[in-house]
Amino acid sequence: MLNMFLIKNKLEVSIPDRSDWIANNVVLNDKIVCFTDGSRLEHTCRTGASVFIESHNIKHVVPLGRYATVFQAEMYATYMYTHLRLVFM
Repeated sequence: MLNMFLIKNKLEVSIPDRSDWIANNVVLNDKIVCFTDGSRLEHTCRTGASVFIESHNIKHVVPLGRYATVFQAEMYATYMYTHLRLVFM
């Protein structure tokens, strides 16, 4: 069975260039500002996913063990944001 989420609000995803971040030219003036990350530590071979919703001060980190890929961790972080958005906001 596939999960399906119906989000009624229009969402916009903005991914600024690295140069914009370095030059501090990123303006985040939305109602909800969220950062997601999925990563893997090479020396431990462990992956994890995290979400930080800056506008609501919500932080959530989930270890995913050693078999998840970085791509899976990134997708899980995106899923976590969707879940947190539906539950808490």
